[in-house]
Amino acid sequence: MAESGVSIAVRYEETAESLVEMGINSWFLDFCFSAALKAFGRGQYRDFRQIRDVMGVLLERPLKSELKIVKQLRIMQCLSRIEAGENLDCTFDRDTDATPLESAVSVLEMLQQEFALDEELLNTSRQMLMEAAIVICILNNQFEEALRILKKYLPKDPNTKKLQPLLRDIISEKNTAHPMIQNFCYETVKQKMFQLFDGLLDATEPFLVSAAQRVFLPEGYTEKLERCNKSKECDPKPRLEPETV
Repeated sequence: MAESGVSIAVRYEETAESLVEMGINSWFLDFCFSAALKAFGRGQYRDFRQIRDVMGVLLERPLKSELKIVKQLRIMQCLSRIEAGENLDCTFDRDTDATPLESAVSVLEMLQQEFALDEELLNTSRQMLMEAAIVICILNNQFEEALRILKKYLPKDPNTKKLQPLLRDIISEKNTAHPMIQNFCYETVKQKMFQLFDGLLDATEPFLVSAAQRVFLPEGYTEKLERCNKSKECDPKPRLEPETV
């Protein structure tokens, strides 16, 4: 039986609605990713987690199939694990007891395979995360776990020849008071990883941000803000209200 004109019109309308929703969802995901990345870089980790959870819900809806989205989601996976790095009770891999930072390294390696990251940069980041994982275990008196990670990830690394025996001594002596352990700053690790990912991304503002700026900000505000950022001579918070003559 031939399809009626009404049925064809309904089908076309549903297809159009689906395409529009897919585009809007992708715009919103791009905005959320940008906002989450900024929150992480500013140390606003509660905001980061909330935005990440919104993204998780959005992934249940139709999205455009783009490599950009895949890359963003990989970075979010890695940052989520790094943000939880000090919580040894938190696991991301159901089939293993890997610590959050071990899981972060696994995601980092997937990112490298999919997007061909610089090998030297990858190795430096991997080593930093594994050293942080070991120190965090030591700080939490998880010495066996620290030794397991040391043996698994840093056994033959020529860049850690001097570090390995030092860490082994600290672990065997259960010496949490060692200066290397006491001077450890995990916030530095998080910010270095943020800088790594920030450098891999296009600096273009998400479409929704550009559109919202045109609608909600006074004419000329964004240009003024750009001039302030370049000159560093303006107030840190340019006025939102229009200037009067």
